[in-house]
Amino acid sequence: MCNYFVVSLCVSTVCSFIFLQNFIRFLGKKTSTQVREYTPQTHQLKGKVPSFGGLVWCIVVPVLCVLAGLRVADETSCSGELLCALLALVLFGVCGFIDDWAKLKKSKGITACSKWVLQWVFAFTIVALWLWTAGPEASFLYSYTWFLPEVLRVICVTLWSAFVMVGVSNAVNLTDGIDGLAGGTSLFVFAGAAFIAYYTCPALLFFAIMLMAALLAFLWFNAYPAKIFMGDIGALSLGAAMGFMFLALKVEFLLIPMGIIFVGNTLSVMLQVASFKLTGKRIFRIAPVHHHFELVGMHESTIVMRAYLITIFMCAVTCALWFCW
Repeated sequence: MCNYFVVSLCVSTVCSFIFLQNFIRFLGKKTSTQVREYTPQTHQLKGKVPSFGGLVWCIVVPVLCVLAGLRVADETSCSGELLCALLALVLFGVCGFIDDWAKLKKSKGITACSKWVLQWVFAFTIVALWLWTAGPEASFLYSYTWFLPEVLRVICVTLWSAFVMVGVSNAVNLTDGIDGLAGGTSLFVFAGAAFIAYYTCPALLFFAIMLMAALLAFLWFNAYPAKIFMGDIGALSLGAAMGFMFLALKVEFLLIPMGIIFVGNTLSVMLQVASFKLTGKRIFRIAPVHHHFELVGMHESTIVMRAYLITIFMCAVTCALWFCW
């Protein structure tokens, strides 16, 4: 089985690399967009960069998982988890695609409200399918709400699961602001999830390996200076898949230490907005906090490398504690 996973990793990496290389060559100019409006001046000078890079894991990963991953799922009785993980990747990818496509027509894309509605609808759809196939006891929260009536327990599990998926999806999207930042940190978080899945759910291990392979290929082109951005299609789908995977593994709370970069960026935005509304003053020069570090003199590459080191350390420590526990 290990050889099967290694071969799958290699095949997915090569396929993803070829996909991205040809995408940039033939569709790059047609999908080029300006960097986000509220970013440091150095980002504005980058000009137009091809977007829609997240298509690589929204297309290559589902195709390879259907061709090869369902075998693992059937052998290990984890087909429901794999299908729901793929559904999370694709549906949230559709949400991001709609927003990215709208940005080609108008700079701001769809409204935040429209995006949130789509995310919640898709999240509830995925959670409903997951709980229907695996049962509500598949959730970590179910066993801790034993004192509630069955209906309320299911409602709590549904709301919590949808919240995790939407929250992580938006956290990854907020972190996608510097070349290589969101993609690299996601790669290490999925590596940590793969470690846990190795002992609990081989089908999700296969899914994580496919995503890691796609991310490796993407980072080749997204490293500073980026030749392509993942776009909302990439960030939203990555976050949703990450959130669902940790939910299915019943370790969603481990996302806090392992995804500390995502948590930090999200908190910085929340604190910035709260501070400005309450006091009229800003805590950071600009939020998310990675842009604040840029404005105080840190180079993009330095921020990204330190984020990688922090994520690797936190994932390693968290996985070690989980294993020993």
